[in-house]
Amino acid sequence: MNSPKKPNLDAKDILAMIIAAFELLLPPVLIIFGAVIAIYYVLKFLTT
Repeated sequence: MNSPKKPNLDAKDILAMIIAAFELLLPPVLIIFGAVIAIYYVLKFLTT
């Protein structure tokens, strides 16, 4: 990492970083998404 201004990344490295980020972020995102949907349907059921 000699030049932090312009990192020399090819598509393989970027794809690997994106996949790693998805593997890190996907479980909490799924939990939050499921909780939001559950709360939405509970509120919809209670208010109608």
